[in-house]
Amino acid sequence: MRNVAILNIHNLCEEISKYKPCKSDGISPFLQSTDNTFVLKPRFTSNADILFEMVKYLPKITTENIFIVRGKDLSCKFYRFLNKIDKILLFDDENCILYVYTAQKPNKNLVEIKIIKADLINSIESVIFNFSIDYFDKSPEDDFIKPLYISALNQRYLLVITPNIPDYPKKIAKIIDMESKEEFPINPYLFEEHDIFEIADLKVIQKHRNNKYILIKTGRICSFEKRHFYNSNSDYKDKIETLIVAPVEDVLDEAMSQKKVDFSRYIITTADENQSIEFEPFLNADDIFSPEIAKNSPFILYSKENFDRDSIEIFKFDLNKRITSKLITSESEIPFIYCDEKGYFLVETSYSDLPGSKLQKLTVEKIYIENHQKEKLEFFVEKDEVFENIYSFSSAGFITTKNVLKGKIKVYFLDEKESFFATKLDEGFVPIFDANKNEIKAFVIYPFFLC
Repeated sequence: MRNVAILNIHNLCEEISKYKPCKSDGISPFLQSTDNTFVLKPRFTSNADILFEMVKYLPKITTENIFIVRGKDLSCKFYRFLNKIDKILLFDDENCILYVYTAQKPNKNLVEIKIIKADLINSIESVIFNFSIDYFDKSPEDDFIKPLYISALNQRYLLVITPNIPDYPKKIAKIIDMESKEEFPINPYLFEEHDIFEIADLKVIQKHRNNKYILIKTGRICSFEKRHFYNSNSDYKDKIETLIVAPVEDVLDEAMSQKKVDFSRYIITTADENQSIEFEPFLNADDIFSPEIAKNSPFILYSKENFDRDSIEIFKFDLNKRITSKLITSESEIPFIYCDEKGYFLVETSYSDLPGSKLQKLTVEKIYIENHQKEKLEFFVEKDEVFENIYSFSSAGFITTKNVLKGKIKVYFLDEKESFFATKLDEGFVPIFDANKNEIKAFVIYPFFLC
């Protein structure tokens, strides 16, 4: 049986709780929490460090503090921002430097964006770039700023797109070189009357062989909203949606050589009024293995729902070949899809009573979508435990079960199924990988909320 203590179960619940802002800290008023609740969000890095963002959601979403656990020795470092942070853009894990931005209104007709470089080791913050965007505010006394879309392509280049809402009267879509101050416009028109300002989501991901990709969804509408409008014959805008996948390197090359960027050439699929599309809403990975999977997976998934046929198709997009292939068609709810080094799979579970025992047998069957191979796993769990999730990658796999009556989450290892550790329902956990040995070095337990 695996000795779980060897894995170093590192519990940060008490340690992190010490750093919740309070009035006695003597910090600026704008850093004080109005609802006294912080949500902790772990962010993985490529060298096995984990950043815990302490995020306040009311009255607006802001990141006020950072707690970093170093992967090398599990040492901890707390950092409190001097500025009010709207979003983390990039983490330079080699130098332990964060790039973030903050948006403020110097007056009712202007929004000022500041890009801030935060040295977490030496506790130094500096504004490295700033620019302004025209803004129309019906309530100038309110500090709330409608979100815009901004992402860092790397330490030098920013991608900025304003959404098609009245608050931004002058629409902007451009790449900014923060060193030279040069700006490269993005051709807003994608096709017909649909443009990039109909943006609904923007993120930069790191995938196969550490290549970066820009993911954009346009349409400004969620699937459930569009389905409701279509089925009720309601009149609504934003009937067209697109999914865009653009390699960062190619986009920057295009910007340098052509002095502009055209995202229409990177569209991988579209949806009409009777369809809806999404990036990976069904991929049940919780990003817990994202650093490892990213190094090996040259694919992303997306779904297309057809309201007339009441069906959902799930596609795999090859990032290298830019080829799409269909994985599965479902005529019910969107299925949870899992992944490991063998491919994408579905999960079926069953429970069997054990006569005269307080335990039951939990059978977890992995059904691989592309070749229909099956793999069966069996665990002995308490009768009140139910399967919750599976994380399967090389030698680092495990499942989780939930026991609501006892308020516990248990983690069982795939290679030694009798070994487990437990956390509370209001706690989360993340693994720290040893990249050289391709195995888990430790688990870090943390509180979901700080109240």
